[in-house]
Amino acid sequence: MFITILAAVAWVVLAGCDSGPSAAAEKSHMSDAELRLTPEQAAGRRVYNLHCLVCHEAYSSSERNGPTLAGFYKKKFMVSGLPVNDERVRDIIVMGKSKMPPFGGQLSGDEVAALIAYMKTL
Repeated sequence: MFITILAAVAWVVLAGCDSGPSAAAEKSHMSDAELRLTPEQAAGRRVYNLHCLVCHEAYSSSERNGPTLAGFYKKKFMVSGLPVNDERVRDIIVMGKSKMPPFGGQLSGDEVAALIAYMKTL
């Protein structure tokens, strides 16, 4: 009897350990509508997924080749110490910085603006 109760308790504890996909994983698979993105933000999400996601996580705090951008616009300063504002972010996207390559030759002004609008939702 004791072993049966112990096994049942162990099963309940272990079952609680697998809480399913993380909120970050769930968010990354949500549609634009589910994330309540505007058309500009949705366009920015497409740009992000094509050009940024390879190095920067969008919804997770884990890092890839570059720092995570989850909660980026909620911070006062970037990892580099620069302030987080549209002007600085635009400069870095267009001209690059440190290990980040410049994207000014690949993205239009509208795409950069859309990307910034999307980054504000992270």
